[in-house]
Amino acid sequence: MAGVVLGVGSPEGGDRLGWMVVERLTAQGEGRARLEALDRPGPALVTAVVDADFAVIVDAVRSPAHAGPLHRLTTTEQLTEPSPTSTHGFGVAEALALGERLDQLPPWVVIGVAIPDGSLPGEAVLAEAVEAVQREVVAFSAGSAGGVRG
Repeated sequence: MAGVVLGVGSPEGGDRLGWMVVERLTAQGEGRARLEALDRPGPALVTAVVDADFAVIVDAVRSPAHAGPLHRLTTTEQLTEPSPTSTHGFGVAEALALGERLDQLPPWVVIGVAIPDGSLPGEAVLAEAVEAVQREVVAFSAGSAGGVRG
């Protein structure tokens, strides 16, 4: 089994960001991981990663603009801090916490992309997010990523 890159979001506004990263990676021919866009998966996120060797999850997050556009999150504690937070109700943090309790997670990392005003980020931030995901895939594939072990 290979790793998986999940773009989490919805078809509207800045929440589409995760899908856009997956679309870019697909267009670039990323072949080291399965690429999938998920529409607010809730607990189904665990099912999407359970058989993978690793998971890189891309999601839009609410965060103060001064904190920077990208957040590399590797623990559920980081995901449940007041900022950054998911733009979903039962979101990535809750799904990963559930997966940890069920002992069903591969090594994982979340790349959170800040959308302070709810709109899509500019081209430079989108390109930076794609590059960040590619770096994580390469590191996991080489066995040197810092993701959490499930």
